[in-house]
Amino acid sequence: MTHELEQPYTPPGAAPASPLRYLRVGWRIVKGLVIATLVIVHTAAIIVGCADPLLKNDPLGDFDDYANHLMTATGTAQRWNMFSPNVGNSSATPVLLIVFKDGRRTLVHSPAEPLSTTLTVEDYLSKDLAADKRTLNWLVHIGDGRRRKLDSRAAVPDYAFSHQRTVYARWMLEGYLRENPAEQGNVARVDLFRARVAHVGGGDVPRLEGFDYMFIYPELDAKRWPAGVGTSMARPLP
Repeated sequence: MTHELEQPYTPPGAAPASPLRYLRVGWRIVKGLVIATLVIVHTAAIIVGCADPLLKNDPLGDFDDYANHLMTATGTAQRWNMFSPNVGNSSATPVLLIVFKDGRRTLVHSPAEPLSTTLTVEDYLSKDLAADKRTLNWLVHIGDGRRRKLDSRAAVPDYAFSHQRTVYARWMLEGYLRENPAEQGNVARVDLFRARVAHVGGGDVPRLEGFDYMFIYPELDAKRWPAGVGTSMARPLP
């Protein structure tokens, strides 16, 4: 018994299927094949590129070079050192100095980088620090990567980051006033510093190198600062 090839059902009076329908189906098939090929080739390149350093006598030969060229061209180079990156030899964290109208001063640190609890306002304003105040403890960071990234951006002294520094200082002040509502209206000005920390290495502890004054520009958005601080700190624009 033979079976005739079944044809798609066409209602009576309906026009036959358009050739464009077959072109769309063919295009989807070709597109799927191209994407699948790219995924397979790229996955193979990553495997070859990462496996070659683990093998002796270079058994992959030129395939490793081809893989590296492909990953470099697509900006997806992979290496094992991403699992053991070199630790930077220094870091910096911003610190906010709040000056009150009655002459009092206080420091506001990032919770991700508390530094030493023995540091005082005078330490930030002095040129020399005692050796016992320069010694810091290693910190274990869990789940605060985004905050540390924000802190690192606010600690960049370049003029291009001045807006980020200014917004960061205002944000830190707002957080301090939420926790200390009695100080609302008592703030005269704020200053932003960055603490430079040296990662000595070799089993030694981090060491506080010193502090740098960071320029901020509250006059650019003075009305958004709490308690009129932005207006009181405003300077004539150049």
